[in-house]
Amino acid sequence: MSFFSKLRKSYSSAVLIARANVLFNNGKYQEAADLYQQALQTDPTRTEAWTNLGNAYEKLDRLEEAEKAHLQGTRSGRGEHLAWVNLGTVYRRMGKLDEEIKCYEKSLSIKNDFAGAWMKIGVAYLEANRFSDAIPALQRATEIEPRFWVHWALLSDAYKGIGNSILANQAQARARLLQP
Repeated sequence: MSFFSKLRKSYSSAVLIARANVLFNNGKYQEAADLYQQALQTDPTRTEAWTNLGNAYEKLDRLEEAEKAHLQGTRSGRGEHLAWVNLGTVYRRMGKLDEEIKCYEKSLSIKNDFAGAWMKIGVAYLEANRFSDAIPALQRATEIEPRFWVHWALLSDAYKGIGNSILANQAQARARLLQP
């Protein structure tokens, strides 16, 4: 395939993804999914299309299809850390806590400064009553995004879980200062 053919294919796929994103943002998830699929027929290597297709399927409560799309996104290359986080979110909805945590760990092995993944793995640890694991994850989230109040509130919950009311109160006070 020539350079120009590849460029044209990439452009066509990008236009379809952009149109699908507008539909998705307007709550038209099935129509968005249809366009993401068209984009993938044009260029099956587009991680963004696989990830967004998975998100559309998740909104439609088609979790097995969302899982497959996100898994494909994890194999596509650029942006795969987001595909791993989104796959973790699907596993969360499916009640597969161990798989959820593994997905967040994989995302963080690719992009260690992704606060959203640190927060999500911290929440998963909190739900599993693994407070000692949640604390460093949520601390890392607060280091990366120190102005996001939710990270501080979750960190407070983790400190409460290990019985450290002093640090829990400090984190909660920080959350209250930052909360809109």
